[in-house]
Amino acid sequence: MKFKKTLSILTLSVALTFLNAGCFISLPDWVPGIGGGGSGGDIKTHKASFLFDGAGTRVMNYLADSADEGSFHHIVNRCKANGDTVIYLYFSNQGDGSPNPTSFYVNNNFAGQIDGGKVDRMQKKLEICRDKDLQIVAWLFADDSSGISRSLSDDNVNEYLENTIDGVYTKSGNGIITTRASLDSQKKYVKDVVDLFDKYIAEYVVALEGNEHMNSRIGPLADYLNGLTDKKIGTHQTPGAYNHARDIGSVDHHYHQYGWNKSPGAMKSTTQGVRGAVGKPVVACEYNKSSDSGTAKAQGDGAMSGGAIGTGNGRN
Repeated sequence: MKFKKTLSILTLSVALTFLNAGCFISLPDWVPGIGGGGSGGDIKTHKASFLFDGAGTRVMNYLADSADEGSFHHIVNRCKANGDTVIYLYFSNQGDGSPNPTSFYVNNNFAGQIDGGKVDRMQKKLEICRDKDLQIVAWLFADDSSGISRSLSDDNVNEYLENTIDGVYTKSGNGIITTRASLDSQKKYVKDVVDLFDKYIAEYVVALEGNEHMNSRIGPLADYLNGLTDKKIGTHQTPGAYNHARDIGSVDHHYHQYGWNKSPGAMKSTTQGVRGAVGKPVVACEYNKSSDSGTAKAQGDGAMSGGAIGTGNGRN
């Protein structure tokens, strides 16, 4: 529950009082900032690189079972070489880039029976992050994954998303047929992630581009997640959008998508504007497809000068 955040600060204050008095006291694992990089606790320095090689390398995808430990070590080392302190990882993904799919269920059956072998392999990868002092941001829902959420190519996508029900959908006029998991199955999956992996996770993001494929689900799922964990919760939307973080009380952070080819000055001014509109901390999440490029780092620096609390595509 979120009250642990306040309680943990009080606990830390009491502990520091004892330490100043020359006494020793052990602290619980969930005090913010205490513990290894891959463990829970508030993120102190949010510096990630989730895209490389013109988006040909997608760091978020490497919990996929098809990515072996050696591949995961390689991608982690690449992030560390770019100065990262945080890593973004999907915990479920059907079709958003490669490697995929990412699933800890038997036969990749979303919200089905948990596969103990897959869980063990995912946890070993998360331990690698801990050993490398990388804090983990868990991205719960991917786009382009219709069996997990839903994906549409429709001009009126947001209106359509708000006016549909669970099951199989047909949109007249363009022949689109899509499916989406029920809210109950999505909640089961969220609870499974918390039960199995919360001790490794520093922060959650409900979905990548959540307004594009599961707009009406973001609020209920963020509220549900808020009741399961003391970790902070973020939301991410399509370029320029931020209403989820602004309007949903259980959301702590907004992960902003800027679009490509912004100047450092535009990154700064956009960040300032979004911070004012959202009224919550902003992570400059998505702005460059090659996080180790000089352009990406200059853009990240621009966002930080505008008041961002962290970056997702590199900075100096």
